[in-house]
Amino acid sequence: MLIPLVQILYFIVLGMMALLSIFIVYHIIFYSYSTFSKLVTLALFISVAGVLFLTNFLLFTQLPLEDIFSKVMY
Repeated sequence: MLIPLVQILYFIVLGMMALLSIFIVYHIIFYSYSTFSKLVTLALFISVAGVLFLTNFLLFTQLPLEDIFSKVMY
């Protein structure tokens, strides 16, 4: 019962992070001073955010949630 709740909350937080990333990309695109700064900033942000999302997701899926919550419950 507790494990699906934790997974749902994690995916809600991950979705909110994705929406905030879209918000940041929008502002980089439309409020950059020059085309060069726009491209550099987008490349840097998208690559770093992509690596962070991927590693965060992979590490969360590798967590032994059953073991963690079985020890907490007793």
